[in-house]
Amino acid sequence: MPTRPPACPRCACSPAGPGLREARRWAGASLSASHPPAGLRAEMLERRPQRPAAVTLTAAESARIGAELAPYAERVRLALTE
Repeated sequence: MPTRPPACPRCACSPAGPGLREARRWAGASLSASHPPAGLRAEMLERRPQRPAAVTLTAAESARIGAELAPYAERVRLALTE
């Protein structure tokens, strides 16, 4: 049976504390930030009810978009890996 890691006072992930998820939720929080921390944004999305996609593509439409973007794929890949 796996054992739980020891309590970590730096991130409050002890059984008695708010937990690692709570610590991650507030990581990077700042009063002067223009956006909420990623953890809070993720929590907001998790709490929203799931809905069907508003926009969908057929296989043919997806293939057409893929063909249109294909000439640029290598240039973008190189730019992202530099």
